[in-house]
Amino acid sequence: MATSILLSIVGLAVSYSCYGFGIYRVWSGAISYGTMTMFLSLSGSLTGTLNQLVSLVPTAVSLTTSAGRLMDILDMPKEDFSDADQVEQFAGQNRSDGIGIVFSGVSYAYHNGKQVFCGADFLARPKEIVALVGPSGEGKTTMLRLMLGLLHPQEGERILIGETDGEKIAVDPSARRLFSYVPQGNTMFSGTIAENMRNVRPEASDEEICEVLKAACAWEFVEKLPDGIYSMVGERGGGFSEGQAQR
Repeated sequence: MATSILLSIVGLAVSYSCYGFGIYRVWSGAISYGTMTMFLSLSGSLTGTLNQLVSLVPTAVSLTTSAGRLMDILDMPKEDFSDADQVEQFAGQNRSDGIGIVFSGVSYAYHNGKQVFCGADFLARPKEIVALVGPSGEGKTTMLRLMLGLLHPQEGERILIGETDGEKIAVDPSARRLFSYVPQGNTMFSGTIAENMRNVRPEASDEEICEVLKAACAWEFVEKLPDGIYSMVGERGGGFSEGQAQR
């Protein structure tokens, strides 16, 4: 924005300078009025071409910056999902009793050296409600990223424990699929409830959708709708309360 304004000001300054120079030359008798008219016409064409050329500079800078960011993404190390089969088996064995998560002696510091956790211990058992509470900057988001395997601690271990047989697996990118995120705002689209559910898993059957709705405590009001899971929903969950849309 600032660059565009600066270029416009420079263009106007050049144009008025040409007018002033032409008028001065006519007044001093160095050129005729016709010569001045031709000069101003040619200078206007040249100025327009130069303005178009100069306007490409901000675009080129923006493209270069965007390309650099894309290269940063492409150069990021690939995550290891080699344990996907083990995680799938682990999830199936503990589907009924649930899975707990344990942090033991976890220490983590940012690249600038700021220590966030030092020997932190954390335990969350299945069906428990656990809240991470603290002022801004205390590491709540960092803790969640450690749980999801997005960050890796310098010390300590993070494990998932199955309540059925006590089996343990490490927290890594493969285990991320065992976590669910429920945002405060709803992200429902205009369409049926089933269509919204299949945005996440297109191959889901009606029975699977009903089971998920029951797990989210949403089936009790969905089954009362005239068309059940095929009832229409408005944009951003229109027709539901905020709490119902979140579920």
